[in-house]
Amino acid sequence: MTLALMANGIDGTSLDLLSNASGLKRPSIRLAFGEKADIIYAAISHYRKTIKWALEPLSDKLLDRALRQTFGRLVSVFSAAGSPTNGCLLLLVMASAFAAKPKIRGAVNEAIREMTEAFECRFRLSNDETKLSLSPEILAEMSVAIAQLVATKARAGASRGSLLRITDEFSQHIAAHCQESRIRL
Repeated sequence: MTLALMANGIDGTSLDLLSNASGLKRPSIRLAFGEKADIIYAAISHYRKTIKWALEPLSDKLLDRALRQTFGRLVSVFSAAGSPTNGCLLLLVMASAFAAKPKIRGAVNEAIREMTEAFECRFRLSNDETKLSLSPEILAEMSVAIAQLVATKARAGASRGSLLRITDEFSQHIAAHCQESRIRL
C-alpha cells in the first residue's frame, strides 16, 4: 500500500487503488485500517522502520564512512531503480491535505525527530573527540535537510549517481570540517 501511496500521491490514491495494490477488497481494507488517514498512519509507521535501517551505519567509528553509508542507504530508499515511487513518503504526506490531521502530522514530525536525533548523536561523538565549530544540532539539521533535498530530487527524476554525488560531497565536507577542527586543537 505504501507503494501505491508513493506512486499516485496521497490525495490521488483511492481505496480502489489500495485494494488493487494490496489484493484486499475495499471492505477488508476498511476493517483492517479504518479511514484513509489510518492507512496513511500505518504507512508512515512502516516507512519509519525503513528510515531507521538507513540510519544504522551512523554507529560506524569513522565519520566519513558513517555518513557515506547512511546517505547511500537513504538514496537507495528514495530512488529505487526504475520505480515510479521515488521520493520520500514523509514529504508527500506533508504536501497533502492529510498534513492538517494531528495524528498524521505527529507521526511525520516524530519520524523527522528520530532522523535528526540519530544524526545529532553521531555528531556529538565527533564533538567529544574534537570541538566542532558548528554544533551537533546544526550539523544534524543540515544532514536532514540534505536527505530531504535528495528525496525531492529523486521524486523529480534525478539519477542515483547525481544523488550520490550530492551526499558524497556533503559527507566529505563535513568529515573534512571535523578533521580541521581536530587539527586546530
